[in-house]
Amino acid sequence: MLRSTNSFKEQIFPFITNAQRRSTSTTNLRRAILQVLDEFDQKISVQGIQTSVDVPESVEADIDGAMFCSVLRTLCRDSIGSMETGGELSLIVYADPNGIELEIADSRSGCLSAEKEYWIQSDPGSESESSRGAIKGAHDFATTHGGSLKVQNCPEGGAAFTIFLPSSIAVRNAA
Repeated sequence: MLRSTNSFKEQIFPFITNAQRRSTSTTNLRRAILQVLDEFDQKISVQGIQTSVDVPESVEADIDGAMFCSVLRTLCRDSIGSMETGGELSLIVYADPNGIELEIADSRSGCLSAEKEYWIQSDPGSESESSRGAIKGAHDFATTHGGSLKVQNCPEGGAAFTIFLPSSIAVRNAA
């Protein structure tokens, strides 16, 4: 029994240690967002989804770029998968002295679960596994970088995921 406990620790310890370390580099948010959206270009076209990207070219952050793209990919996949034919997907970045906010909003017909802040429902009464995973990943990314995640229903319908990253990771570029 003790041997299996040690084996478990040997398997888990490197994972925990690596999870606590993050590889950061200066990432241009607009370029990363457009790169991820390009991966969904065919699906977006087939489903007739309108996209809008409002991200200044100059916004950069010292973040784990691979983790950022993975989170974007997962949230976009969830949003696109939650919309049938038509719909809108918007990605907006606001940068100010307090930090950076990335909002991913869609026009899905589902709503946020009243019981769990980080779970979203595809339809009333059933939680979507992919939505929970997407939200968990976005929450982990935000908190790993000292930020937060806000998930909410949009008044006009759909859902919005807002990732806030503090100014300490924002890279200031000369305009």
